[in-house]
Amino acid sequence: RRVLFRSYRAGRAILAHPQTTLYQVTKFLRRNQGKVAATLILALALTGSLGYAWWQQNRAFRSAQRAVRMQAFLYRLFKNANPNVAGTPESTVKQFLERSAEALPLYLKDTGDLRQAQLSLALSLYWNQDYAPAKRLYTSALESARRAHDQAAEAEALGNLATIAFFEGNSAQAKEQIDRSFALASRPEVPADLRLLITEKYALINSDLNGKAGAELKVSLDAAVKEARDKNVNPADVAESLNYLGGLELNENNVDAAAKDYQDALNFYRRDPLSECDRSLTELGLASVLREQNRPGEAVALLRKSYVTDLKCWGNTPYTQNHEARVADALIASGQVKEGLAMLEKARQGWSKPPVNPSVMFANLKYLANAYFESGRFEIGR
Repeated sequence: RRVLFRSYRAGRAILAHPQTTLYQVTKFLRRNQGKVAATLILALALTGSLGYAWWQQNRAFRSAQRAVRMQAFLYRLFKNANPNVAGTPESTVKQFLERSAEALPLYLKDTGDLRQAQLSLALSLYWNQDYAPAKRLYTSALESARRAHDQAAEAEALGNLATIAFFEGNSAQAKEQIDRSFALASRPEVPADLRLLITEKYALINSDLNGKAGAELKVSLDAAVKEARDKNVNPADVAESLNYLGGLELNENNVDAAAKDYQDALNFYRRDPLSECDRSLTELGLASVLREQNRPGEAVALLRKSYVTDLKCWGNTPYTQNHEARVADALIASGQVKEGLAMLEKARQGWSKPPVNPSVMFANLKYLANAYFESGRFEIGR
């Protein structure tokens, strides 16, 4: 009996009990609880590690497949742009982008890949001011994003459609689309860089439609910039938003706040070796700050420097013609009226040629009128 009792206390099987497999296993587990638990934990950890490794491998495989598909697509596009293949003269940027837009669905069968490619190509068309094909791609991407419940892509497509509507003068549509885009972009699952982009568009469109920035717009943009800084978003993207934030502050005569934003923007641009052409707009804003601070000589020097950069980047365009006029206006403000007036009269021949850009013509004529006033020539232009 003592032996039987000791066996029972030790958790060993008792011969008097039916020797089923379940009975034997139960007794074994009770005798070796610690060892079994440790083995189980090790097995679970190993299974989890293997599962994670498989997931990572599968994810990498899918990414590699996507990269191969995109590479094949780009190869075909550049091949078709070759005049020896197409049988046509060399393609312009506009033709190449529009041909790419038509070819996308033929080569990208995965809806997620196609949606992202449409968004990227639409942005290139937008920057090339080809608004009609850009709108078609954004609309297609928007419909696809809604079907897939891809809220980040939906926010991106809506935000850019709103910008196009704004530039085309459709204020009501721009307002509706940007408000919806901003609401989507505010959700935590949307990446910080996209939230920054959408918030920037939201602030600019609403400030222009309302005639002023408003505290809530600046707070939203400032918060998006802070998040982007904390999450190491591309320096050029952060700089661009800081530049716009500086413009909002300057429009409300918050000169010191604008100066800080513009200087921060320049510091971020300097961290991006490819941002030389983008820095010019920030330097224009900073020059306006310098003039408000009664430092016209420094403003002239900065405007001259950025004007040289603009000519190199964009050539002789309405934008650079307006920049040249701003240099002349700054010269006049610094007391160099004769030199500034001569620059404006010479430049007028350029910005008066068709096709005339109305906003550039309006701004530059104001600078010229001011130059005539400062030189005492009140009869000119009657």
